[in-house]
Amino acid sequence: RADSKQRTYQRKDLETLLQIKRLLYEERMTIEGARLRLKEKKSKRSTVSYPFVQEIRGELHEILEILR
Repeated sequence: RADSKQRTYQRKDLETLLQIKRLLYEERMTIEGARLRLKEKKSKRSTVSYPFVQEIRGELHEILEILR
């Protein structure tokens, strides 16, 4: 919340809200169907693996070990 006690939303939250609205009203999906569609989309994004991310993660683990 902002200092004025008014809620503020991140861009990601608003995009999700608009996507839900589109699924429910334009594609005429049920709430459960929209929930499943969003869950599928999220799992597809999280399964994408970028090699450089794995490499950086490994390097960060090495740095952590050195610092310990």
